[in-house]
Amino acid sequence: MKKTLILYLTACLTVLSVFSQNTKFKGTMTVGDYTRKNVVIEVKEHGNKADGTIYRAKFARLMPIKVDADIKNLNRTVQADKIFLSGNNLIPYVKGQAKEKYMITGFNGVIHNGELSITTRFGEKKVTYKGKKIQ
Repeated sequence: MKKTLILYLTACLTVLSVFSQNTKFKGTMTVGDYTRKNVVIEVKEHGNKADGTIYRAKFARLMPIKVDADIKNLNRTVQADKIFLSGNNLIPYVKGQAKEKYMITGFNGVIHNGELSITTRFGEKKVTYKGKKIQ
């Protein structure tokens, strides 16, 4: 009985860790013709959805400040050893304020072998990202 309970609890914890986890990646982001290295993105997975935060983002060479940008309600699917993130017409948030002008369209992300790759559009700008897991 005790062994069965321990096995059951272990299985439950494993399932929960698969369906709810936060992972940070560090890599290179290109926005239009502007490229920036050492950009950290955190992906917060929860069930069949995920949220993302781009820390200290700078989306243009002349952008005067760096901001944390939140992307909420991405679709999340798992196939074999890959996690796919997708979404369309998502509004990014900066300091809790919606930034409709920079509507995210065609968001496609893949997490595989400790790496995150993203292609999307923020408003008129094409955005790509490739990063490696740091946490």
